[in-house]
Amino acid sequence: MKRVHCPDQEQLLWLVKLPEGYEWLRINRALAFVQWGAEKWLRDVLETGSVHDWASVQEGSKALMGRASAYLIPAVVSGSEGASRWVVRHYQRGGRVGPILGDRYLRLGTPRPLKELKASVEARARGIHTPAVVAGAIYPSGLFYRADLVTEQVPNVRTLAQVLFGSQETDRIKALILTRHVIKSLDEAQVTHADLNAHNILLPLDQQAEEAHVVDLDRCRISSNAQPKTDKRMWRRLERSLKKLGVESKRPLTELEWATLRMGFQTPL
Repeated sequence: MKRVHCPDQEQLLWLVKLPEGYEWLRINRALAFVQWGAEKWLRDVLETGSVHDWASVQEGSKALMGRASAYLIPAVVSGSEGASRWVVRHYQRGGRVGPILGDRYLRLGTPRPLKELKASVEARARGIHTPAVVAGAIYPSGLFYRADLVTEQVPNVRTLAQVLFGSQETDRIKALILTRHVIKSLDEAQVTHADLNAHNILLPLDQQAEEAHVVDLDRCRISSNAQPKTDKRMWRRLERSLKKLGVESKRPLTELEWATLRMGFQTPL
């Protein structure tokens, strides 16, 4: 009987059409995508190792706090918005499987970097403020893969967690109003952030600014239904995050602050 060759995940992904402005690269065993204009940089990096390892030793590199292993580095080339810095993130598992699998993902379905690229491009097209993706890399190993993502940095921002529960005095009501607005924007654009928490909502340092950003879109669901509706799961995930951080910091939200966040909704969240 003649053996039928089944292509592996990376061979199939190679055939996937990327959003306008990106192209595939295949270097050694890594499969990567990158913005036009940054191909040579990524090719050179992958010739010697992973993007995350490269970022960790760059001059001016700064490790960022959070579950994911991430570095802030000077931008190597000018991207779509001319950001002066990039964030290089190595994907890490969360939840119950986190301690078991760490940074490994099964080689089934669409890899996290490609999901995040598609979600980011579509969300931005629908008016959601989220940083542009520069590049992503997938490193297969047996049944699993590891992955990195590079995005443009949003300058002059702090996370919602830092604003509400950090050491510096700040306007918590203003922060919650901006948070409410950005989540309503997600609802109206039919973009559901499956892991919305206080760490992936970015608020401007400028108190007069009105734009909040969201990050970490690799688990986003984007709908094309004609009638947008409030996704209560997204709100509940954020509320769990705020309650947990409030207990840990001993600075829980007041009744007025909860009312500010929930204002404008006709049904309980």
